[in-house]
Amino acid sequence: MVGGVPIAHGVISYANWRALGYYNGVSYQHRAWINAEGTPAGGGQLQGVNQSIPKGWGGVQGVIYRNGTPCASSSVGYNSVPVTILANSTTKNCGAGTYFAMTYSHMWDGYRYQIVSYTSPTQTK
Repeated sequence: MVGGVPIAHGVISYANWRALGYYNGVSYQHRAWINAEGTPAGGGQLQGVNQSIPKGWGGVQGVIYRNGTPCASSSVGYNSVPVTILANSTTKNCGAGTYFAMTYSHMWDGYRYQIVSYTSPTQTK
């Protein structure tokens, strides 16, 4: 999902917010999350720190891993309107194992998108 907070049932494990610095005058932070209960879901959130992310300047992709191997991936979701927080996620049951998610945050620096990844905590299914 883009532009909102992920909705999932069960226990969601979030990584701590991590500062990304300034890109084209916007200060960003991001975090990744995973929920391995039921059909596993995971993704990430990108936030403008005390300011909105201008239209098209932010993007988020979520990838779920099972036992260290990619299981499912979302496409990159870019913000079509100014937002304070941008989120994207994916879901897929790839069987029993240890799950984590990675978020790939895209920030416009005025010339191109800079991409930074971040890993969620792990959960066992």
